[in-house]
Amino acid sequence: MVSGHLSPSRLAGRSPLQRLGASLAVAWPALVAGVVSLALYVPTLLPDIGFWDTAEFQAIGPVLGIAHPTGYPAYTLLAWLASVLLQPLGTEAFRANLLSALLMASAAGLLAVAVTLLTRRRVLGLAAGLLLGSAPTVWSNAVRADAHALHLALVALLLVVLLVWAARQRAGDARAGRWLVASAVIYGVALGNHALTLLLAPDWIFALGYQNAGIERYYLVPLLVAVIFAALLAAAVLDLVERATARSPQRSRRSGALHGAFGSLALMVLLAPALIALPATRQGADASDERDARIWLEAAFQALGPDAVIISWWSYSTPLWYGQFVEGRRGDVLVLDDRTIIDQGLVDVSGAIDRYLGERPVYLIRLPREVEAVAAEHALEPVPGVPGGDIWRVLPPEVVYDRPVSSQPGAVTAGPAQP
Repeated sequence: MVSGHLSPSRLAGRSPLQRLGASLAVAWPALVAGVVSLALYVPTLLPDIGFWDTAEFQAIGPVLGIAHPTGYPAYTLLAWLASVLLQPLGTEAFRANLLSALLMASAAGLLAVAVTLLTRRRVLGLAAGLLLGSAPTVWSNAVRADAHALHLALVALLLVVLLVWAARQRAGDARAGRWLVASAVIYGVALGNHALTLLLAPDWIFALGYQNAGIERYYLVPLLVAVIFAALLAAAVLDLVERATARSPQRSRRSGALHGAFGSLALMVLLAPALIALPATRQGADASDERDARIWLEAAFQALGPDAVIISWWSYSTPLWYGQFVEGRRGDVLVLDDRTIIDQGLVDVSGAIDRYLGERPVYLIRLPREVEAVAAEHALEPVPGVPGGDIWRVLPPEVVYDRPVSSQPGAVTAGPAQP
């Protein structure tokens, strides 16, 4: 017996109204998984700007900017739309964070649909959706702006559309090809969002071999695939158990109750690890009290002198850019990051210092080893009152003269003091 199944091949021969009713009748796993996941995410959302990529993805939507390569154009357009439609809900930064929560919740709901299509068991679809939605990596990426949330949602949607196409193709539906065309469109949008779309087939191999900074969000799609395989394994076990109980002479009286019990047991088994770990997962993903980036940005803008040049690195450049381009503040400050240093032909940090030192106030936010290298060539002065990220003022060299300046004729040569 198959419980709570959604078969596109069966729906193919029905009227549009019948199809809608049948689809809605089995859509509750997706709705429950999505709503529950969103209810988990919203109280733990990052309330404001963040460091690193977060502030960049918070900024590009409202200003229709270009993110770091590959640019994430699909995410940029969606983030702009969200910044418009979600205007009553806080700042631009918060709305971008909320968009991630909505996309991750959508991914959980779509996975529930996919597993229901694969196993024809709604209870397993619900379990898979909740399992994905409550996974630590998913949750931690759902509370802050990031293009990977859209990537996961599009991959889940692509999987659902391909499953529907396959079922309709097997049923001989003459219009099945429309679903394949839709999948191609979704794939194109996904590719316009993230280049990882090119690696969907071998994505888990790529993730296992990735060693750059332990970026967990690259494991989102492999995690989705792992949940699908877990659901398929549970479905196979349930099939075996149901076949065994079907041999009982009293199967006609108790088969319905047994199937319901087995489904509930499978739900409990799949969700038990996630439920046990839920408090710890929430604590690890909770960003509702994180205001370090905002505190740092306010202090940095206050400390920087007029027309300052700040030679920064990525984690601190992005909140500075958010403050400039989204909030319209401190337009007099020139933020030089590794990329912009190269774009301006300054070669490196030393070249940037040499270009502007003496013309404009020059400040430095770099890793400790780079600060030490600069300190070997220039005098540095710490800027007080900036918590969470040290800022150094690069002092101009002291000027000395080759002889005392007087009213006597003759050239006077000036140059930096020798250490």
